[in-house]
Amino acid sequence: SSKRPSRGGTSWGIPVTTVAHIIQKFKTQGAIANLLGRGRKRKIDDKLRRQIVGTVSKEPRTTSKYIKGELLDQGASVSDCTIHPCLSQSGLHGRRPRRTPLLKGNHKKTIPEFVKMHVDKPQSFWERRDR
Repeated sequence: SSKRPSRGGTSWGIPVTTVAHIIQKFKTQGAIANLLGRGRKRKIDDKLRRQIVGTVSKEPRTTSKYIKGELLDQGASVSDCTIHPCLSQSGLHGRRPRRTPLLKGNHKKTIPEFVKMHVDKPQSFWERRDR
């Protein structure tokens, strides 16, 4: 285990310059592995994401354009095309029903009223209705 690069790489068949570069990299960076790059800055940081998710959780019918306007008032310029993936990653998807539900809200309200009106009717009343 010599300190000279010329003897370090010969046993593995690595060029001397490669060994010298690896040693130099270790001295400057403290590691041999490639360090992470700086990457692109996030348009929506964690605080903003929590705010968007909270808004949609309170009112699920909120549109991304409405959220965009709300964020613009606070000084954050985010497009609605950026908001949509943020919501998708958080598990909040926009879904449409496959078909119209048979029982609508006003039907659900009238059913208990109907039951209360007809609960005391005799069996003969219902037999006439079957035909």
